[in-house]
Amino acid sequence: MPHDLRWFPTFAFLDPFGIELRWNTIRALADHKRERTYKVELFLLFATPAIMRIAGLAPEKAVADADARLTGLFGSEDWQPIVEARRRQLIGGDQAREAFVNIMRWRLAHDLGYQRTHVLEFKNTRGTPLYHMVFASDHAAGDRIMASIYATAANRNQDMAQDARAHKTGVQSSFAASEVTPLRYKATPLVNPSEYLEALLASPTDAE
Repeated sequence: MPHDLRWFPTFAFLDPFGIELRWNTIRALADHKRERTYKVELFLLFATPAIMRIAGLAPEKAVADADARLTGLFGSEDWQPIVEARRRQLIGGDQAREAFVNIMRWRLAHDLGYQRTHVLEFKNTRGTPLYHMVFASDHAAGDRIMASIYATAANRNQDMAQDARAHKTGVQSSFAASEVTPLRYKATPLVNPSEYLEALLASPTDAE
């Protein structure tokens, strides 16, 4: 008798080259076992620095299909007010990236029903942001395991950065494995995207 694969624990690693991932893909994974006890656990490489490169710091610098690509990524247009605030230099680059992460987590929780999300930011040894790793689960065990892994990675950040610099030889890509180090673990609460942006605009910033 064929097995019903929807009963099996499932973990999906989503590793797009940039922002090619589409929300429809994420939704399809979440829906794969929606009627079962636990959904597919997601581990998403979220290339936050690429978002503003696609959107452009000025409208004329946006790529031709920026709106479609970003709406396809988030499954909504919640990204637009953040891009506009960044273009007007009302928020900094770090704040914009964190706001984009908050949208993704908010959508995972409120649109797809994931109960727990964890985020870890990665930078290279020069301090340049590379991406965020976003984990989503509705299983308590997955939540505990990933929280522990993320916290350990964040605590070891300084040693990892020193090791990366020590082993670095020659000229390497900014995405070379020996240059990538986790910056910090973010156990932060979810916030409605519009409220999140309002809070950013109400706080002082050194928008670079």
